[in-house]
Amino acid sequence: MKKLNKFWLGLGLALAAMMGIAGQHPSTARAESLKYNVGAILPNNQMPNSKVTYFDLLVKPDTEQTLQVRINNQDSQAHDYTVETNRAGTNRNGVIDYSNHGAKPDKSLKHNIEDLVSAKQNVTVPAKSSATVAIKLKSPAETFSGVILGGIRIAQKTAEQSESRKA
Repeated sequence: MKKLNKFWLGLGLALAAMMGIAGQHPSTARAESLKYNVGAILPNNQMPNSKVTYFDLLVKPDTEQTLQVRINNQDSQAHDYTVETNRAGTNRNGVIDYSNHGAKPDKSLKHNIEDLVSAKQNVTVPAKSSATVAIKLKSPAETFSGVILGGIRIAQKTAEQSESRKA
Protein backbone atom coordinates (compact mmCIF):
# COMPACT_ATOMS: atom_id res chain seq x y z
CA MET A 1 0.00 0.00 0.00
CA LYS A 2 1.41 3.32 -1.00
CA LYS A 3 1.94 5.61 1.94
CA LEU A 4 0.85 9.19 1.43
CA ASN A 5 3.10 11.85 2.82
CA LYS A 6 1.13 14.32 4.86
CA PHE A 7 1.89 17.14 7.20
CA TRP A 8 -0.03 19.49 9.41
CA LEU A 9 -0.60 23.04 8.49
CA GLY A 10 -1.89 25.12 11.32
CA LEU A 11 -2.87 28.47 10.00
CA GLY A 12 -4.17 30.52 12.87
CA LEU A 13 -6.54 33.12 11.64
CA ALA A 14 -5.03 36.10 13.39
CA LEU A 15 -7.20 38.98 12.39
CA ALA A 16 -7.25 42.70 12.93
CA ALA A 17 -9.52 42.44 15.96
CA MET A 18 -11.73 39.39 15.76
CA MET A 19 -12.02 35.70 15.00
CA GLY A 20 -14.13 33.97 12.47
CA ILE A 21 -16.86 31.82 11.17
CA ALA A 22 -17.23 28.07 11.27
CA GLY A 23 -18.31 26.67 7.92
CA GLN A 24 -20.68 29.08 6.25
CA HIS A 25 -22.37 30.52 9.36
CA PRO A 26 -20.76 33.50 11.11
CA SER A 27 -19.82 33.17 14.74
CA THR A 28 -17.83 36.32 15.35
CA ALA A 29 -16.40 38.52 18.02
CA ARG A 30 -15.66 42.14 17.24
CA ALA A 31 -14.38 45.30 18.82
CA GLU A 32 -17.01 47.91 19.59
CA SER A 33 -15.50 50.57 17.31
CA LEU A 34 -15.20 48.35 14.24
CA LYS A 35 -18.02 48.03 11.76
CA TYR A 36 -16.78 44.85 10.15
CA ASN A 37 -16.00 41.27 11.07
CA VAL A 38 -14.16 38.49 9.33
CA GLY A 39 -13.96 34.74 9.41
CA ALA A 40 -12.63 31.61 7.79
CA ILE A 41 -14.71 29.46 5.49
CA LEU A 42 -13.42 26.09 6.60
CA PRO A 43 -12.50 23.61 3.84
CA ASN A 44 -13.01 19.84 3.78
CA ASN A 45 -9.44 19.15 4.91
CA GLN A 46 -10.00 20.94 8.22
CA MET A 47 -8.86 18.60 11.02
CA PRO A 48 -11.89 16.44 11.88
CA ASN A 49 -11.73 16.87 15.65
CA SER A 50 -10.95 20.54 15.40
CA LYS A 51 -13.97 22.56 16.52
CA VAL A 52 -12.27 25.89 15.97
CA THR A 53 -13.01 28.89 13.79
CA TYR A 54 -9.55 29.16 12.24
CA PHE A 55 -7.73 27.03 9.68
CA ASP A 56 -6.24 23.83 11.16
CA LEU A 57 -5.55 21.87 8.00
CA LEU A 58 -4.14 18.49 7.07
CA VAL A 59 -2.59 18.89 3.64
CA LYS A 60 -0.56 16.67 1.33
CA PRO A 61 2.90 17.71 0.11
CA ASP A 62 3.17 19.62 -3.16
CA THR A 63 -0.54 20.42 -3.44
CA GLU A 64 -2.40 23.66 -4.00
CA GLN A 65 -5.69 24.78 -2.56
CA THR A 66 -7.67 27.96 -2.22
CA LEU A 67 -8.55 29.14 1.28
CA GLN A 68 -11.44 31.54 1.70
CA VAL A 69 -12.02 34.32 4.20
CA ARG A 70 -15.20 36.36 4.35
CA ILE A 71 -15.21 40.08 5.19
CA ASN A 72 -18.58 41.42 6.40
CA ASN A 73 -18.85 45.21 6.14
CA GLN A 74 -21.64 46.32 8.47
CA ASP A 75 -21.11 50.03 7.88
CA SER A 76 -23.32 52.27 5.74
CA GLN A 77 -20.41 53.05 3.41
CA ALA A 78 -17.94 50.98 1.39
CA HIS A 79 -14.50 50.30 2.87
CA ASP A 80 -11.14 49.12 1.59
CA TYR A 81 -9.32 46.30 3.39
CA THR A 82 -5.79 44.93 3.19
CA VAL A 83 -5.43 41.14 3.35
CA GLU A 84 -1.99 39.65 3.98
CA THR A 85 -0.45 36.60 5.57
CA ASN A 86 2.05 36.90 8.38
CA ARG A 87 4.51 34.31 9.59
CA ALA A 88 4.16 33.40 13.25
CA GLY A 89 6.91 34.32 15.66
CA THR A 90 7.21 34.78 19.39
CA ASN A 91 7.38 37.97 21.37
CA ARG A 92 9.63 38.65 24.37
CA ASN A 93 7.26 36.72 26.62
CA GLY A 94 7.30 33.63 24.41
CA VAL A 95 3.73 34.21 23.20
CA ILE A 96 2.90 33.50 19.55
CA ASP A 97 2.74 36.74 17.56
CA TYR A 98 1.24 36.96 14.08
CA SER A 99 1.69 40.71 13.52
CA ASN A 100 5.23 41.07 12.16
CA HIS A 101 4.87 40.82 8.37
CA GLY A 102 7.98 40.60 6.26
CA ALA A 103 10.42 40.45 9.18
CA LYS A 104 13.69 38.71 8.45
CA PRO A 105 13.15 35.01 9.21
CA ASP A 106 15.42 33.00 11.46
CA LYS A 107 18.05 30.97 9.57
CA SER A 108 16.51 27.73 10.87
CA LEU A 109 13.13 28.40 9.21
CA LYS A 110 12.61 25.79 6.49
CA HIS A 111 9.07 26.65 5.32
CA ASN A 112 7.96 30.27 5.40
CA ILE A 113 4.16 30.63 5.26
CA GLU A 114 4.60 34.03 3.61
CA ASP A 115 6.18 32.22 0.64
CA LEU A 116 3.49 29.50 0.54
CA VAL A 117 0.46 31.77 0.10
CA SER A 118 -0.65 34.33 -2.46
CA ALA A 119 0.49 37.93 -2.19
CA LYS A 120 -1.09 40.78 -0.28
CA GLN A 121 -4.49 41.84 -1.61
CA ASN A 122 -6.57 44.99 -1.45
CA VAL A 123 -10.32 44.40 -1.31
CA THR A 124 -13.23 46.85 -1.45
CA VAL A 125 -16.42 45.70 0.27
CA PRO A 126 -19.59 47.69 -0.47
CA ALA A 127 -21.75 49.01 2.38
CA LYS A 128 -23.85 46.46 4.27
CA SER A 129 -22.44 43.52 2.31
CA SER A 130 -19.80 40.80 2.33
CA ALA A 131 -16.89 39.79 0.14
CA THR A 132 -15.06 36.48 0.00
CA VAL A 133 -11.30 36.69 -0.41
CA ALA A 134 -9.44 33.78 -2.01
CA ILE A 135 -5.98 32.98 -0.68
CA LYS A 136 -3.95 30.42 -2.61
CA LEU A 137 -1.91 27.97 -0.51
CA LYS A 138 0.88 25.82 -2.00
CA SER A 139 2.19 23.22 0.43
CA PRO A 140 5.92 22.43 0.49
CA ALA A 141 7.07 19.68 -1.88
CA GLU A 142 8.58 17.51 0.84
CA THR A 143 6.99 16.10 3.95
CA PHE A 144 8.18 17.16 7.39
CA SER A 145 7.10 16.78 10.97
CA GLY A 146 5.65 19.76 12.74
CA VAL A 147 3.30 22.63 12.07
CA ILE A 148 3.56 25.74 9.92
CA LEU A 149 1.97 28.65 11.75
CA GLY A 150 0.86 31.92 10.28
CA GLY A 151 -1.95 34.40 10.46
CA ILE A 152 -4.19 36.08 7.93
CA ARG A 153 -4.32 39.77 8.80
CA ILE A 154 -7.27 41.77 7.57
CA ALA A 155 -7.20 45.48 8.32
CA GLN A 156 -9.53 48.25 7.25
CA LYS A 157 -7.65 51.00 5.47
CA THR A 158 -7.99 54.48 6.81
CA ALA A 159 -9.39 57.28 4.64
CA GLU A 160 -5.84 58.64 4.21
CA GLN A 161 -4.51 55.26 3.00
CA SER A 162 -7.38 54.90 0.54
CA GLU A 163 -6.87 58.44 -0.84
CA SER A 164 -3.11 57.95 -1.33
CA ARG A 165 -3.83 54.74 -3.26
CA LYS A 166 -6.14 56.63 -5.64
CA ALA A 167 -3.60 59.42 -6.28
